[in-house]
Amino acid sequence: MRHFSKWVFVLLLGLFPALNPISAQVVTRDQCLLHLDKSFYVSGEIAWYKLYLPAFFRDKELSVRVSVTDQAGQIIRSHYLKTDGKAYVEGYYKVPFDVVTGMYHLVFEGSDKTARKFERLAETAVPMISDLGGASSPVAGGPVEQKPASPAGNLQIEITLPADTFLCRDQIQPRIAVRDQNGRPVKADISVAVTDWELCGPKAFGRSNIGVTSGLDPGLAGRLTNALYYRGQWLNGEGKPAAAKVAGAFSAEDQKLFYTNTDAAGTLFLELPDFYGNKPVQFLGWEKENTDISVRMDGTLRVNQETSPALSPEMAEYLRLSAGRKKIFQYYKMLETGLSVEFPETKPGELKPDMKVYPKEFKSFPNVATFFREVLRPITFTLKKDGAYDARIYNDQIQGLDEYYPEKPLFIVDNKITRDVDFVAKMDLSLVERVDLFFRFQTLRGQFNVLGSNGVARIITSADDIAVPDAEEEDIFTVSGLQPEAAFPAFDPSSMAAHQPFFRPQLYWNPHVETDNQGKASFSFYQSDEVSRFRIQVVAHGENGEYGIAERVYWVRMER
Repeated sequence: MRHFSKWVFVLLLGLFPALNPISAQVVTRDQCLLHLDKSFYVSGEIAWYKLYLPAFFRDKELSVRVSVTDQAGQIIRSHYLKTDGKAYVEGYYKVPFDVVTGMYHLVFEGSDKTARKFERLAETAVPMISDLGGASSPVAGGPVEQKPASPAGNLQIEITLPADTFLCRDQIQPRIAVRDQNGRPVKADISVAVTDWELCGPKAFGRSNIGVTSGLDPGLAGRLTNALYYRGQWLNGEGKPAAAKVAGAFSAEDQKLFYTNTDAAGTLFLELPDFYGNKPVQFLGWEKENTDISVRMDGTLRVNQETSPALSPEMAEYLRLSAGRKKIFQYYKMLETGLSVEFPETKPGELKPDMKVYPKEFKSFPNVATFFREVLRPITFTLKKDGAYDARIYNDQIQGLDEYYPEKPLFIVDNKITRDVDFVAKMDLSLVERVDLFFRFQTLRGQFNVLGSNGVARIITSADDIAVPDAEEEDIFTVSGLQPEAAFPAFDPSSMAAHQPFFRPQLYWNPHVETDNQGKASFSFYQSDEVSRFRIQVVAHGENGEYGIAERVYWVRMER
């Protein structure tokens, strides 16, 4: 660490079920085990993790919802991960630079469609600490109580290194051998974390970065689904829970209406097809039930209460060095923990109208209602006695008759749905680029189903961000889908500028190591410029559900 300080000087002139720290307990086959790359995180760092599931989940397709909450259980961020038939999921969480110091919670759940609820798989408390100073910084405290992790499990793991001491920027190539209690080789999934043990070890915070749950019910493997679900409460115009036989949800990204219903208590459990990242979804009711609805999406989870982190002398040193590292990376126009995310290529949904109208091809009219009244008749606007407009769309199923659908149509204005005819009728026509009309029965049934049974008009404008009436804007929510893949930004000396130093306590993380049929595996990484003591930590999960944990410490110095 003295080496790091010199560089700075030069450049600056925790069930549901809750995870319990590993002690002497043996992890059993019906338990989940969570491996974090370290036990606490600071502003701007990335938390990398791998959740190992019991063996009865192997070969089962399962979607796992991962939520980050604050101490009150308020969901800050959530996303889904897929097992793809494996007995684990792995992902990451980017700690905001403006994080407020406190205990946060990482919660893993599966979706039970029949029960319309999420089943808790694992939960752990994760300290996140601000290094920016001010009110968001931790409160000063004394030395922490040390509770180091002890290897536990039924598997025996051997970590072999060619030496106990290495130089800065050496390439280190550990070898791993995994055996059962009888000495037989084991084919296993492995995760590896390499950290600066002086900065991230038990002296800094005293918590383990590995935790286990209590045993899970094997029946969960048959009840939990592989789909993405979103839970909420369906409310009537008075804000009270209400049941709905038809509950619609419009996805602008998919250009599609999705359907579900509620139970008698109004509990909504919406299934959406797989997608990555975030997207808006707008809820709407059925004309034959109630269109004056609102939705309250679940935004909190019950979490175990944990004491907020205190500032030990070791933690204070970590924060001091963390601020210095940020300045070094800033000097070289780099991020200490840059995240390169790969979003799979997706094709947006497409609606196919029965007619397209381009208002700019006609003479100017003041608003939408006037344009259609004077120029085209597939949709008609009528001014009522109370001064408000009504509208109907032409029904071409009735041959030879000038007939319209009996109820007002659905309007989609720049990918937001509204039933407010007055709002649409009075829109400034100069903003309207195109109007798509959907009026044929087969078109409506195939693309909109029951909520579009009275016709649909889609209006595309040149406005930057048009807002529909407040009551409908309030029913638009941003939902999170699958987390895109990202690779840990491992240190590579060849990618660094000449004489550029590299310091980072999170040196290496790899959740994808697998042993061969002889129970052996290897990996490699480059050592940073830090002169310190480092720890290699290995977690292994055998095909039959056995666990193993092992650690190996080595030293790094500047020169031989």
